[in-house]
Amino acid sequence: YAPIASLDEPGGPITGALERIPYLQAFELAVKIFPDAASVVLLADGGTSSTAVVNAFQEEYLDVVSDSPLEVLDYIQPESFDEWKQTVEEYQDEADILGILNFHQVRDDEGNIVPSQQVVDWMIENSSLPELGLVAGWTEDGLLSAAGNSGLKTGIYVGMLGVRVLNGVDPGSVPIVDPKVVDITFNLARAEMLGVDSPQEEIDKAAQVFEALP
Repeated sequence: YAPIASLDEPGGPITGALERIPYLQAFELAVKIFPDAASVVLLADGGTSSTAVVNAFQEEYLDVVSDSPLEVLDYIQPESFDEWKQTVEEYQDEADILGILNFHQVRDDEGNIVPSQQVVDWMIENSSLPELGLVAGWTEDGLLSAAGNSGLKTGIYVGMLGVRVLNGVDPGSVPIVDPKVVDITFNLARAEMLGVDSPQEEIDKAAQVFEALP
């Protein structure tokens, strides 16, 4: 962002926490759940935040990780809900895992945002691929598993920074950091629906486990 001179010394009236998608941890989780899985296709909505993440994927993951746990077949931003459906259907026999970055800005053919739960409900009803959310909270919506940033924990961290600023600390002098807080979550109802026997060890380590679909 324009006000930021550097992450170590922001320089402007701003500080905070970076939110980075933990692809490696997410893919490692997927392989633990599905030892035979070899590939993943990643989907994201057309929102500006999603676009920035997709554009940075090559630099932030593919150029850094030399031995990815999963082969990434593609990172796709469907332009409409119909295209989203078509993409999911096309990869049923091509990918082992369906990776979901975001689904809250999926639009219909008229440009209206489709309710996010409607997007997930369609996938639950029409896809036999296990889902891997890239944001921890997505399993509450019905996706099978997720390994991602904790909005709650990151929010707490930023709130603590806010207290420092309110107490007179110059925000431009406070480093912007990546808290690197990754939560793992599961939805056991979706696992049962797919016939997936999630390893108990991973479930025990999970930050949240949901036992019902929305």
